[in-house]
Amino acid sequence: MTFNESEFVGIRPYARLLTMLGEQLIKNDRIALVELIKNSYDADAGRVCVDFTGVKQASVDHKGSRLILTDNGKGMSETVIKEHWLNPATPGKEEQKRQNPRTELGRVVQGEKGIGRFAIFKLGSTATIITRSRDCDEEFVLEYDLSFLDRNTGDEAFSLKLQQDTSGISVPKFIDEIQVRLTRRAPSVFDGTSADGLYSDHGTRIEISGLRSSWTEKSIRRAYAEVARLQPLVPVDEVSKKQKTSGSGSEPDFVIMFSEDGDPLPLKTERDQHLKRLFDERSVLRVSGSYSDADQEFSLDINGQDSAVSLIDPDIAGLSIYKKYFGDPKNPRSPEKLECGSFEFRFFVFDISAGAPVEHKLDRDERGRVKEHRIYLYRDGVRVLPYGDAEDDWLQLDVIRGTQKSSKVLSNDQTVGFVYITQENNPALKDKTNREGLLETGHAFDDFVTLLQLVISYIRAGEFARYLANEEKIRESKEQARRPVETGFERILNSPELTASLRKEVTKLNRAYKVERRMQETRANRTEDLAGVGLSVEAASHDIVATANQALRHARSVEEYVAALLPEEEQLLGDLSSLIESLSFVTSRLQDIQGLFVSTRQRRRLLVLNEYVERVAKIYSSLLAKSGTTLNITVDDHPLKVKSTDAALLQVLINLFDNAIYWLTAANTLDPQIEIRINGDSEELWFADNGPGVRDSDAPYIFEPFYSGKGEEGKGLGLYIARQVGARSGFRIDLMSDESRKILPGANFLIMFGEVSGDE
Repeated sequence: MTFNESEFVGIRPYARLLTMLGEQLIKNDRIALVELIKNSYDADAGRVCVDFTGVKQASVDHKGSRLILTDNGKGMSETVIKEHWLNPATPGKEEQKRQNPRTELGRVVQGEKGIGRFAIFKLGSTATIITRSRDCDEEFVLEYDLSFLDRNTGDEAFSLKLQQDTSGISVPKFIDEIQVRLTRRAPSVFDGTSADGLYSDHGTRIEISGLRSSWTEKSIRRAYAEVARLQPLVPVDEVSKKQKTSGSGSEPDFVIMFSEDGDPLPLKTERDQHLKRLFDERSVLRVSGSYSDADQEFSLDINGQDSAVSLIDPDIAGLSIYKKYFGDPKNPRSPEKLECGSFEFRFFVFDISAGAPVEHKLDRDERGRVKEHRIYLYRDGVRVLPYGDAEDDWLQLDVIRGTQKSSKVLSNDQTVGFVYITQENNPALKDKTNREGLLETGHAFDDFVTLLQLVISYIRAGEFARYLANEEKIRESKEQARRPVETGFERILNSPELTASLRKEVTKLNRAYKVERRMQETRANRTEDLAGVGLSVEAASHDIVATANQALRHARSVEEYVAALLPEEEQLLGDLSSLIESLSFVTSRLQDIQGLFVSTRQRRRLLVLNEYVERVAKIYSSLLAKSGTTLNITVDDHPLKVKSTDAALLQVLINLFDNAIYWLTAANTLDPQIEIRINGDSEELWFADNGPGVRDSDAPYIFEPFYSGKGEEGKGLGLYIARQVGARSGFRIDLMSDESRKILPGANFLIMFGEVSGDE
């Protein structure tokens, strides 16, 4: 035997490598679905539909169910099918990126390694691919059947050269023995005759059966949430008009739809739009910015204020994160030699504390929505998973919080963000093969994470710290308002001239004051409990309305009966008529105020203001008549449409009417008057009366909770609620103290509407 002889031997992968790649490279079904959708994106599809067929009727082993993805992309030609699709790991996309990284629509190609197609085999064992390219007269059908691999899972099964299934047909052992049926046919799927016009004469459909997992309503909704966030809720185009990162952005013409058995699923909720409204209306800080690798500098826009800070700035270099990363002798890094490249970002910082001011306060549902999101990462407008998931803390914000004082850091659940990178500007930030994040080898990833930690810490130590300090100052000022009284008591009690008997009386008075103060504080702390009371009142009101309507129907029936059989009973008929009139009045008024309740509050929409003024005037018509008050309502030629809710307008107007009528009556005003002027051009409403007006000493406090000039009769919440409701709804109410601008000599209130539109 000669031992130095050699020969060339071939590499023949087992057939099961196809499913192994799908199983091991792709973590779960949702990511597999995302990969296939990204293929549609790369194919310049405008729409892609994911249909779950037969999932409700499927048996325990998922037989009978199918997953169908259809897009209207450019489709595949015969050449592309044979030379690229059927050759996994083809360098086609990689070569395309080198030559021209953009598609015909200008999208940056997401795929690179040519292995995203293995997502099919993560989802199921059998697949049919139907495709037609633009300007092609034929439609091509590819049929995969890898179900034999599901039956032969053990190593022993692959020890034989050939395996035979139950029907006696030879089963491929190696990849090169797998046969895929390719059929040419006249177009039937992409024939341009789709009833809904979704798919025209080109595109690709993938029908997957032999599903490896069941698709429940819960898993479909979760998959939809995953897919819906493929593109940023806040596109990079909205981040900065002045600083556009080349290659950034997302295409608004890429639409993803889910359906079941061909019927669209109502999964597109208002949750994301509600979150955007929270960004605009409730966030404490709205930060847009970028990092320049060339300048080692952050450019920031914080609540509309522009600034710039470099990495050598003391406010950055003094942060503990900076000192730890750049001062580590075991891993010396220089700010001038970072490898991650330039990027852009947008952050929204919330105050999730129970003591947040009303303009930033989140209710329980809103806090939940904020906490569903973290800081997302997008490359060329397409999300990089899993960054941004609720359970993901890729920037280690909570880890940092655990090692520093809570006052020094922003927690992971109070910051929602979007970070935008590109293949052009960030070539060193590469995706992992399994599509689960970025490669963490080398320095690029650590540099990138550290820069983001630095800018977030800088924001926390600067603007957010100033916000917290200001809120503390406001709380202290409220406390200071009480201190003069306490100081006065102390000064009197320490006076040597004070007699024993008088000291005893002053001590009793001081004790009574402290008790009253504690009661007021308790009342303030329980303000939120009023919401629960409101719910009870709401429920009761509905019952009362229902009962009143029922009684009204019975009364009318009795009236008809008496009128028909006992027409001579005039007294009885008169009593019934009065009863019906009273019930009608009660029912009408209750229905008028139904809009105040939580369940009837809708999202803000355009409302005609004068209609609500007239509605509330109707509620107070009897009180106005009883007090002899003249009501004048003036509306100019341009009706004022305000972006608000029924509840907000009703609450504000009811409080204004209530206050005006109270003071006009209490002061025994001669010829009492209320005048309302609505100006569509200036977007204002004036509400004035000729009562005693607001005392100068009361004016600074009338919008404070529990402050009332009515004495024991007042709760001190009316004007406070009115202003808070206005702040939440995009308008402001102020007391007009300028005598030259007053309409009437009494109290004059001006409501300024900030969000209006001329036409719906």
